[in-house]
Amino acid sequence: MGRLRVTILITGIALVVWGYRLLGVSPDAAHEEVVTRARSGMFFVAGGGAMLMLWLAKR
Repeated sequence: MGRLRVTILITGIALVVWGYRLLGVSPDAAHEEVVTRARSGMFFVAGGGAMLMLWLAKR
């Protein structure tokens, strides 16, 4: 059961980091790219946050 907790923690952190990386859009990017990356970034951050909340609940 310990490996599952570590896997959930690492996956949650990775999703949050990837989401914030997607949210960093250059100012001269096209509108479609900004919308796509912002939407994807928000979903990744929310998913990572949910994984971290699950990890905290299992603790």
